[in-house]
Amino acid sequence: MNPPEHSIFTSDLLWTIGLLVLVFVILKALVLPRMAKAISRQARLIEEDVQRAREAREAGETDRQQEKEPEHFTDQLNEADQDVQRMIAESEERVRKQHDEMMETCKEDIASRGAAFHEEAEAMREKAMREIRAEAAKSAQGADDTDPEAPPLKH
Repeated sequence: MNPPEHSIFTSDLLWTIGLLVLVFVILKALVLPRMAKAISRQARLIEEDVQRAREAREAGETDRQQEKEPEHFTDQLNEADQDVQRMIAESEERVRKQHDEMMETCKEDIASRGAAFHEEAEAMREKAMREIRAEAAKSAQGADDTDPEAPPLKH
């Protein structure tokens, strides 16, 4: 069994590193800023929802202080708590949906860019191989022309 050619592995390693760097740059430049913007927007929306819930709770507490009936107070407090829980649940669901949509979009984008890059790299490899073969054929033909006593090349 012949030992493997290290030049093939070195080339593959360089292509792999190059692709990883390219994917990292694409993620850093395009995907991550969009995700950060969307997450900060969602965080702001959640904060606004929490603030509205606090205000609703405080309004319920103010009404409770004015009312001297404990049952009415308990009902208002329960209602405010339910409103808070509902708002939090709605915000979490909205964030989950947007996160899932963004992740799916990012995955699709990465996959399509990776496929396009792979196709382009394969086309460039094929072109280089054709050029190398043409140069080898020229060299072989030129060697045959310059040395008539040279043995013929086996193909």
